[in-house]
Amino acid sequence: MTTGRPDDVQGAGERIPRVQLVSAVVWPAFVMAGVATAVFFTFLDPVHVLECTGEAPLGRTAAYSLGFFMFWALCIATGAGTAYFLRPEVPPRPPRPRTEELS
Repeated sequence: MTTGRPDDVQGAGERIPRVQLVSAVVWPAFVMAGVATAVFFTFLDPVHVLECTGEAPLGRTAAYSLGFFMFWALCIATGAGTAYFLRPEVPPRPPRPRTEELS
């Protein structure tokens, strides 16, 4: 029986270690953040976007890095939400039958 904690997800009778669950979220998020950054900045020049918004000027490398970390955070959030909803539901315990002592 599981306790509902993320490290208690059972598959084939074994617990999945927490580090494996974290890796299953963070690594794909890292890869997808790289892809999203490449696609996004293929169409938009970060220097031009920052000039239009009136923000302080950043170099291209700083803007690419900031964009990558923003995409990574977004991908981690969506992956963590998915991992949370993949956990099995822990059914509530049935109430104990009352034992009345006869005196």
